[in-house]
Amino acid sequence: MGGGRKPHARVRWRLGESAAGEHRRRRRARRCLAVGLLSLMNLALPVAAEQYYFRRYSAAEGLSQAVVQALYQDRAGYLWIGTQAGLNRYDGVSFTTYGPARGLAQDWVNAILEDARGDLWIATLGGVFAWNGRGFRAYTSADGLADDRVTSLARDREGGIWCGTPRGVSRYDGQRWRTYAVAEGLPDPRVNVLFVDARGRLWAGTEAGLAVWTGARFVTFDPEGLRGQSVRALAEDRAHRLWVGTNTGVRMYERGRLVTTYATGQPVVALCADRFGIIWAGTPQGLIKIEDGRLTVLTASHGLAYTDVRALLEDREGILWIGVAGGLYKFHSRAFTIYRASDGLGSNVVRPIVRDRRGWLWVGTSGGLSRFDGRQWRTFTTRDGLADDYVFALLEDRQGWLWIGTRVGITLFDGARFRRDRTLSRLGLIVALAEDRAGAIWIAVMSKGIFRWTGARLEPVRVEGQTFSNARFLVDRRGWVWVSGDRGLSRWDGRSWRTYTVRDGLASDQPYFLCEDANGHIWFGYHSSHGVTRFDGQTFRHYTTRDGLTNDAVYSLGVDRQGNLWIGTARGVDRFDGTTFVNYGVEEGYADPESNAGGFWRDADGTLWFGTMGGLSRYDPRFDLTRGAPPAVLLQDVRLGTRAVHPMDASSARDHEVGPEDNTLIARIAVLSFLNERRVQVEYRVSGFQEEWTPLEGRELRISNLPPGAYVLHVRARKYRGAWSSPVSFAFRIRAPFWQRWWFWGLVGIGILGLFYAGYRWRTTRIRRRAEELEQKVAERTRQLAEKAEELEAFIYTVTHDLKAPVISMQGLASLLRMELGERLPPNAAFYLERIHANAAQMQRLITELLELSRIGRMREPRRPVPMRELVEEVLAELHGEIALKRARIRVDEALPTVVGERTRLRQVWANLISNALRFSRPQVPPEIEIGARPESKDVVAFFVRDNGIGIAPEHRERIFEVFYRVEGKYQGDEGTGIGLAIVKRIIQAHGGRVWVESQGLGKGSTFWFTLPVESASHPTEPAVSAEAHVVRRSSPEGRNR
Repeated sequence: MGGGRKPHARVRWRLGESAAGEHRRRRRARRCLAVGLLSLMNLALPVAAEQYYFRRYSAAEGLSQAVVQALYQDRAGYLWIGTQAGLNRYDGVSFTTYGPARGLAQDWVNAILEDARGDLWIATLGGVFAWNGRGFRAYTSADGLADDRVTSLARDREGGIWCGTPRGVSRYDGQRWRTYAVAEGLPDPRVNVLFVDARGRLWAGTEAGLAVWTGARFVTFDPEGLRGQSVRALAEDRAHRLWVGTNTGVRMYERGRLVTTYATGQPVVALCADRFGIIWAGTPQGLIKIEDGRLTVLTASHGLAYTDVRALLEDREGILWIGVAGGLYKFHSRAFTIYRASDGLGSNVVRPIVRDRRGWLWVGTSGGLSRFDGRQWRTFTTRDGLADDYVFALLEDRQGWLWIGTRVGITLFDGARFRRDRTLSRLGLIVALAEDRAGAIWIAVMSKGIFRWTGARLEPVRVEGQTFSNARFLVDRRGWVWVSGDRGLSRWDGRSWRTYTVRDGLASDQPYFLCEDANGHIWFGYHSSHGVTRFDGQTFRHYTTRDGLTNDAVYSLGVDRQGNLWIGTARGVDRFDGTTFVNYGVEEGYADPESNAGGFWRDADGTLWFGTMGGLSRYDPRFDLTRGAPPAVLLQDVRLGTRAVHPMDASSARDHEVGPEDNTLIARIAVLSFLNERRVQVEYRVSGFQEEWTPLEGRELRISNLPPGAYVLHVRARKYRGAWSSPVSFAFRIRAPFWQRWWFWGLVGIGILGLFYAGYRWRTTRIRRRAEELEQKVAERTRQLAEKAEELEAFIYTVTHDLKAPVISMQGLASLLRMELGERLPPNAAFYLERIHANAAQMQRLITELLELSRIGRMREPRRPVPMRELVEEVLAELHGEIALKRARIRVDEALPTVVGERTRLRQVWANLISNALRFSRPQVPPEIEIGARPESKDVVAFFVRDNGIGIAPEHRERIFEVFYRVEGKYQGDEGTGIGLAIVKRIIQAHGGRVWVESQGLGKGSTFWFTLPVESASHPTEPAVSAEAHVVRRSSPEGRNR
C-alpha cells in the first residue's frame, strides 16, 4: 500500500503540489471559488447579445445523421465528421458517407484519429476501426481491447494508439493490445477523454478525476479538488496551459496549479483552444467563448439555433467547426460581429456611426439614436429629446458635443442631455455634418443646399454654377473642405472654390460619399452606379466592376489602419489594397447584402464598423481568415474510361497506361479550403492536349475522345481572389489502337506494296496489250485519215485548178467587152461589167490562196538556213509601191537571226503579215510598222510585226487565224479572203512554231508574233532598228489578206 504511493507523491511534487503548501492550496481554492462565483455573475449580467453567422450542414447537404459527436482534419485536409449513424468525409463540396455498406460495421462514431502512416482510426460502440483508404480493419475485445465501447482516442509520440473505454485504456503498438485500468493508476476505469499535450504527455479524463501517464503507469492529477469530478474534455492553449472541462465548468491550470475556474452550471463535453487565444467550450445548452477572462455563452440569440454542442475543432485555416445535436456548424465569419434591433439597436437600418471621446459608440438608425458602452445598447428617441427618430448624420465637435442630424433638423447632446437650437432644429432633413479647422460646422440639408454655422449665425454657402441638393462633406488633412454637389465635386481651400466636373475627368457630375486615404488622395462614389473614383490632385482614376469591384453602387467609403480602402456597395463591402478587390458578404458574416449610406467608422484599435440595411457589422481584422495560404488540391475518384486509378500510385505516365478504348479522363477535384467554398476557383490544363489554363465549373473534370499519346493533367486552385496554389499533377498515357501502331502500318505497308506490285504487273501487262492494240488501230486510222486528207487536198487542188481557167477567161472576156464597146455601153452595163471583173479578180485571189493552202504540207522543199533580214528586205522591195502609196514608215531590226526552214513558205509569212499591216491602217494616218525579234529560249526566237493600224477587238483574237474568218470593222478598206492568216498559221505550225496576236483594242494597233527554231549562233541581242525606209516598188499582184 505504502509502496504504491511513492510514485504518486513524486508526480504531485513535479506538478507543483507539495505537502508544505497545503495552506496555499486552501487559499487558492477559496480564490478559485470566488472566480467561479464571479463567472456566474458575469453570465447573469445583462450583456448585449452579439450575432454571428454560422453556416449549418445537415442531411440536406449530405450529412449522414444530425448528431455530430466527433470532428477531425487529416493531414491531406479532409474534414471527418462522426455521427450516431455514420462516418462522413467533407471535401468542401460534398459529403462522402462510410457505414456498414462500405465496411464500417458499427457506425456510432465517438472519436476519430489519424496515425503516423496516415491510416484513420474510428472509435465506435462496436470496437475501433482502422481505415487505410481502401478498407476497414476492426479491433474488438476479442483482439485484446478492454471494451468494445470506445469513447476516445489518442496517439503518443511512439506511434501507439490509445483507446478510452468504460473499462480502462487500451494501447495498440502495432502488434498487440495492452489495457490499463485502476490497478495501473487510473482514478476510475470509465474514461471519457484522452489528450496528448505539446510535451507529449498523455492525459486521461475519467468519471472520477484526471490522470497523466508517466511512461509506466497513470498518476492522478489532483490539484485544488479535481479528484472525484467527471472530466469530460481537455485542451491546451498557446501558453501551454491546461484547460479541463468538467460537469460543472472549466478549469485552467498553469504549471500544475489551478489558475482560474469558470463555473458553467452544466457539463463541458468539448474544449478547443484556438490560434487567437480564445477558449471554446461545448455544453448541452450552448457554446461558451472565453476571451480575456470574459465568458460569453452563444445560443440561439447569437445565431446558434442548435445549442447541444458535442464536438469542437479548429481547422488549419482557423475555422471553428461545431458539432451539435442538429448537424454541423461552420464558424468562419469570426471577423464580423452583428448587432441588430433584437440586440438593442434602435433599428436594423443603420446609417452614421461615431465614437465619442468618452468611448461611447453612437449609431444612427431609422428607429432612433443608439449608444453602445461595450456591454449593452441604449436607444434614444423623441421621448428622450431627439427632434426625430430617423438619424441621418452624426458629428462630435471639438468641444465634445454630439450633433445629431435627423429628418427635421439638428439635435445637440452635451454629454448629459439633448438640446435643441431654435434655428438648427428646424432646418429640414440633415444629410451630412462636418467641422472645419476653424471650428465652423458645415451642414448639408436635403434639397436646400449647404450652410455654415459659426456659433453665432447660420450662413448659406453658394458656389457659382453649383447646387447641393444631397451633399456630403470631407475635411482633408490640409483643412480643405470637399463637397459633393449636383454639378460636380467642389473644393474650398479657405480662399476660393474650385469645381471638378465630367470635363475634368469625373465619371458623373453627381458624386456622393467621400474619404481621404493615407496618401492624401480623395476617393468618392456617385449617386448613380459609376463605381468609385480616386483623385490624386492631378488625374481621376475610375474603378468599376470591370476592374474587380463587386458592385458599382457605392454607399460608404473608409480607410483602415493598413491603408486599405473599404467600399460599401449594394453587394456587401469590398476591401481594396490598391491591386485587388476582396468582397465580404453575408457568407463572410456581413450583416446584410447591402451597405447603407455613410455607414463607416474606424476605431483606434483597427476595428471597423459598417452600417447596413440589415444591422450593424463590427469587423475585427485579427480574425480575418481570408489572407491565408492557397488551398490544398487533391485529385480523387480518377478514372480513365472504365478503369479507376489512384494518382499517387504512379511515378510516370507509363504507370497509368490504358488502351485506346479508355480515352475519357474523369476526375473529381477536391479543394480543401472551407472558408467560402462557393468562391473557390479551379483551373486545369492538360499538357499534350490543352496547354492553356481553363476554368473548371464545379468539381468534376471530364475530357472525352483524347487521342493516343502521353499527357499530364495539372490542376490548381485559389481562394476568393487569393494566390494560386501549386499545381497538382497526374501523368497518364493512352495507347494507340493496333491500327495506329508502327508494326501494324509496317505490315499494312508491306501488304500494300505487294498489292501494288501485283496490280502494277497486271496493269502494265494489260496496258501494254491494249497499247499494242490501240497502236495498231491508231496506225490504221491514221493511214485512213491520211488517205482521206490526200484525197481531199487533191480534190481541192483539182477543183481550184479547174476553176482558175474559167475565172481568168471570164475576167478576160469582161475586159474585152468593155474595150470594144467603150463609151457605147450604157451606164448600168458598164457598172455590171466592172463588178464582174472585180468579183472575178477576187475569185482568182481566193483560188490562188486555196491552192497555196493545199500545197502546204504536200509540196515541200528542203529546209536550210534562211537569213530573215534578207527575206524581209525582199518582201519590202516587192511591196515598195504600196509602202510609198501609204507613206508608210517601216523599222526593221538589223540583227534579225537566221532560221532553219522553207524559204518560200517563210517569205509568204512575212508577205502576209507586212501586207496586212499596210492594208489595215487607220484612215488619214500613215502606217508605222516595226519588224523585229527576241529570244524565246536557247533554240527558239520570236519574230514580230507591230503596226499602228485599226487594231483587233478581244473577241476576234482567238479566231482570226481560222480559215475564212474575216473581221468586219469600220476602218476596213477592202474585203479579204480570210485565208491569209490561216496560211501563216499553217506554215508556222509546219515549222514547229506557234503564232499569236496582241492588241490593246480597236484603233490601238496590233502585234503579230510567231516563233521559229534558229541556228545556235544566230540569236538576236538587243534589237537594233534600221533607219526609216520608203519603198517605191509596186507590191506583188498576189493579195495579202487577214
